[in-house]
Amino acid sequence: MAPAPTTHDARSGRRRRRSVVPGLLVAPLLVGVLSTAGPAVAAQTAAPASARLACTYGFNTPDAAAIDGSDLFVANKGGNSVTELSPTSGACIGNVTGSQFHFDSPAALKALGANLFVANQKGNTVTEVAVATRALVRVISASACKFSDPVALATNGTTYLFVLNGTGSVTRVDTSTGACSGIASGSSLEFKSPTAIISVGTDLFVTNYSGNTVTEINSSSMTLVRILSGSQYAFNAPTAIAGHGADIWITNKAGQSVTELLASTGGAVQVVPNTSDYLPTPGPITYGDGYLFAASPPGGSPMITQIVPTDPATLPWMMCNTNYNFFFSNPQAMAVYGANLWVVNEGGAGGPAGNSVTEMNADTGILVKVVR
Repeated sequence: MAPAPTTHDARSGRRRRRSVVPGLLVAPLLVGVLSTAGPAVAAQTAAPASARLACTYGFNTPDAAAIDGSDLFVANKGGNSVTELSPTSGACIGNVTGSQFHFDSPAALKALGANLFVANQKGNTVTEVAVATRALVRVISASACKFSDPVALATNGTTYLFVLNGTGSVTRVDTSTGACSGIASGSSLEFKSPTAIISVGTDLFVTNYSGNTVTEINSSSMTLVRILSGSQYAFNAPTAIAGHGADIWITNKAGQSVTELLASTGGAVQVVPNTSDYLPTPGPITYGDGYLFAASPPGGSPMITQIVPTDPATLPWMMCNTNYNFFFSNPQAMAVYGANLWVVNEGGAGGPAGNSVTEMNADTGILVKVVR
C-alpha cells in the first residue's frame, strides 16, 4: 500500500502531509435511498409505465456514467437499464428500463442537450432517451450506421455523436435526426483494440489498447490526421482518455503511467510515472473541479488517484478501501459534479461486492457516501 496521502494547494503549490486513519468512515453509509420520479414533462411521448416505477437503484454491473444538468446517469451493463440519481443528495430519481429501449449490455453514456445517448455493446445499437421524461426518442440501428461492438461515445458539441466501434471504426451520427453521416475505417487508421474516444477542436482521438498508439481523425472529413506513437509518448496499453483545456490525458494500464499531449499538434507534453505506487494499473480517467482522477481497478484494493494537471503533474493523494469504507470494486467510470467525484463500482476482480456508486470529495478524497 502506498504511503499516507498528502493534500496539495494547487494555487500556492504548497504540499502538506495529511494523516489518514485506515477504515475511518467520515460520513454515514447511505444504502437504499428511495425516491419517486417527478412528474413527466411531455417532450415527445409520455414515459411508459416500465420507465416510471418506484425508484430503486437497481445497480447491476454498472460500468458507465454521465452528468446531465443536475442528474447523474449510470448504465447497468448486466441489468440492461440506466439508473438516474441526484449528484447532490445521492437520492434515486428514476430508472430507464423496458424492452422498448433495446438496451443490450449498455457500455457507454453521453449526455447531449436534452437527450442521453446509450451505446449497446451486444445489441450493436445506440438508444436515445429524453432526459426530462425518460421517454424513448429513437433506437439507432446497426443496419443504418454499421455499429459493431460500440464501446465508447464522444460529441463535438450539439451537432454530432461519434460512436467508437470495438471492431475498428468510428461512426458519426447526426444528433438531430439520428442518421449516420460518416464512417472512419480502414487499415490506414491502425485501429487495434480501440477502447476510448474524445473530440477536441476539429479532431477525434482514439486509444488503441493493443497497438500502443493513438489515432487522430478529422471529425469533418472522417479521415486520418496522424498516428501518434513512439517512445516520447510511452503508450503501453492505452486505456482511457480525458480532456483538459488544450491537452489530452491518456492512461497507460500496462505502463503504469499517464501521458499528456497537446491536441493541436499531437506533441507529447509529459509522461506522469507511477510515483509511490499511485498509478499501478490506471484505467478510467476523468477531469473536473480542476483535477484529473485516475482509477486503478484490478485486485482486492482498487484505488482512485488525484492528479494536478501542471507541468510537471503532481499526485497529491491516492485513496483505496483501507483509507475509508469506499467500497471500491473494479471501478469502471467516474463523473465529477461540483466539488464531488462519483465512482462507479462494477464489482468482481477480487474486491467487495460492487454494484454501487461511491461519492467522495474531489479536493480531499474524503468519503461522502456510498449508494447501492
